[in-house]
Amino acid sequence: MRDTETTLQQFAEFLLKTQLAQPRAAPHFVRWVRRFLASPATNEPIGDQVRRFCDDLERVGGAEDWQVRQADHALKVFFVNFLQRTDWCGG
Repeated sequence: MRDTETTLQQFAEFLLKTQLAQPRAAPHFVRWVRRFLASPATNEPIGDQVRRFCDDLERVGGAEDWQVRQADHALKVFFVNFLQRTDWCGG
């Protein structure tokens, strides 16, 4: 768990340094990533996992459309820009 929190702290710093999120939105980006990482992992491609997570937010979690879009964007920035994953095939 400590590794996850360290990674999330580094991600928060990355967001502010690269300006990939407004300073007031950065904590929300970190929260979405934390929530995603706490969900059960699967063998699906990461883009599919993110899509399922966002679908669940909308369907079960009662999130507003803008929150779902923000979560999707936060996860894409985390995996593509921060972790530089090359296996992203999400929308």
